[in-house]
Amino acid sequence: MSDYKEKDPNYDFGYQAGQLVYYLFYQSEAEGKTHGMLEPFRDIRDVKTLFKKLEELFQNYKHKIWLGNREFNSMFAKVAEYVASNENQLFDNKIKAGFYAGYFDDNKLFSKNTEKGDKDEY
Repeated sequence: MSDYKEKDPNYDFGYQAGQLVYYLFYQSEAEGKTHGMLEPFRDIRDVKTLFKKLEELFQNYKHKIWLGNREFNSMFAKVAEYVASNENQLFDNKIKAGFYAGYFDDNKLFSKNTEKGDKDEY
């Protein structure tokens, strides 16, 4: 796992959103998943739009996420709280850098050895 530490509220928001997006993509049963799935996130201009796309992903895969997945629930809540408090924030370079860092980093929502239901396994 990475040595990620909280840096900046905007970067952290992007990082957590990237973690959630990757985790939700992973829930897809499509064969041959690629990073091309990121295409809808390429031209986002503001955090409201990012959250809308994240919500759409969640709606597609919510049936695969255990209700008691505390890590997922907490991360999604933090992202939602950020958007509610910063609804006019642009999807600027700092947030975008955090988003890609979170997307490509080891995903905190997966774990190899945790108690059942807390996190999903690889």
